[in-house]
Amino acid sequence: MTYLFKYLKPFVPLLVLAVMFLALQAYGELTLPTYSADLVDSGISRGGIDSAAPEAMLSSTFDALISTTEKYDIFTETDREFLKNSYTKIYAGDEKYIKKYPVVSEQDIVVRNKLKTNEKENLSTVTGKALILLASMQQMMLSSTSPPPESIMEETMASVNQMSESTLLAATTEIIKQNYTTLGIDLDKFSNDYVIMNGLKMLGFAFIIMVAIVFESFLAGKIGAGFGRDIRRAIFEKIISFSANETDKFGTASLITRSTNDVQQVQMIVPMVLRFIVYAPILGIGGIIKVLATDVSMTWIIGLAVAVMSVIVVIMFLFAVPKFKIAQTLVDKVNLVMRESLNGLMVVRAFSNEQHEEKKFRKAASDLMNLNIFITKIMWTMMPLMMFLFNAVTLLIVWVGTKQIDAGNMEIGSMMAFISYSMQIISAFLMISMLSMMAPRAIVAGKRIADVLKTDVSVKDESNNTKLEKLNKVTVQFKNVSFKYPGAEEYVLKNISFTAKPGETTAFIGSAGSG
Repeated sequence: MTYLFKYLKPFVPLLVLAVMFLALQAYGELTLPTYSADLVDSGISRGGIDSAAPEAMLSSTFDALISTTEKYDIFTETDREFLKNSYTKIYAGDEKYIKKYPVVSEQDIVVRNKLKTNEKENLSTVTGKALILLASMQQMMLSSTSPPPESIMEETMASVNQMSESTLLAATTEIIKQNYTTLGIDLDKFSNDYVIMNGLKMLGFAFIIMVAIVFESFLAGKIGAGFGRDIRRAIFEKIISFSANETDKFGTASLITRSTNDVQQVQMIVPMVLRFIVYAPILGIGGIIKVLATDVSMTWIIGLAVAVMSVIVVIMFLFAVPKFKIAQTLVDKVNLVMRESLNGLMVVRAFSNEQHEEKKFRKAASDLMNLNIFITKIMWTMMPLMMFLFNAVTLLIVWVGTKQIDAGNMEIGSMMAFISYSMQIISAFLMISMLSMMAPRAIVAGKRIADVLKTDVSVKDESNNTKLEKLNKVTVQFKNVSFKYPGAEEYVLKNISFTAKPGETTAFIGSAGSG
């Protein structure tokens, strides 16, 4: 099969372009579940709040936040400086911010600076903890005139430090909503804006995926068709250079099969390789990275699913693969029977032997049909098994995920994203498994084609041949020519010399007088 790779060289630029579209498609499909999770968790559950660090707050609230962190020494100096430098103070009356934050017409506020993704995540953790501590301290002071003891604040801080990111976000949601209400923000509009913006982003990624699939499919089809065309041309040019010796070695029916059916098998595998060998690892590795970022505690479910799927595929592989080589041989046999019947049609009719020929062809066609049915049954048995596995994995994730949600370690959207990424990982392994089932047939076909293309022709024309202008005046002379059939011990003709002159008839008459 690797011998045929040289025929892919003219299509290398198209291959590179196709891989780029595949990477773009994988990026889009790996990004969509994240936006879907944010839409459910932040947009619907938390009313558009996607970070424990508010985008704005009263200047007095911010000062109290900084004061609390300094008083109880609950953060490192680096964290406190990071918190201070992440917000910019906006003075009362600044018309630029009045429309978005009406309270700025009367009071000073602070606005969150534009930060990188990792900086925003760090700020969310630091600010979220500080907000919870400030709210806890204010709640304690409502029931007592004196500040809460440091020991209680230390216990509160220890409890906050154990919170996961999702729990921290859930705990600060109401605090941030109250803060936004104070700023004069319409919470319903704030939530709707977030949902619409995320929805538009998801539509954008869906469009990117669609465009990538269309172009990748077009390129894969073009590469496959061109690859098949070049191989057909090469095998035809090789066959017409064969002598009787090479033609007899392969058989005319087999050469026809290799030029048609075998080339078709190889041509079909090219788009599949692009989809499976290139795309599946990108999707699978990306899915694993996303899963580890979503929730590490449930990765064992994916490992279990992949292990079960691998067992199913190995069993199917052991049953199906040995049949592929037999299938190509049976195609040869069908072509052989049909060719013999058609070539000898007049003889068959003369001896009224139609029923015998029909029976012979029916036997060859039935053998091929039964083998193809067996292979198809094995291939299609995989699909219901894989669908059962998909659904079982989904149920297991929901069952384990609900417990995580109940414990406050996960949100609904995160569980949905985990399900999506799990399905992508399993699908990637399924793609590779399907290719491992279908590739052997193409490999067998490729080897049969390569055998023809690599065959040395026994009768070769000299490179310094002279062109014969007038054939009617040509004299052909043989000197000491010998000939024997392949595998025979004795020569049929040995050291024969003769001259065939124009206008004369020269013949060899055998012992039976038949020529």
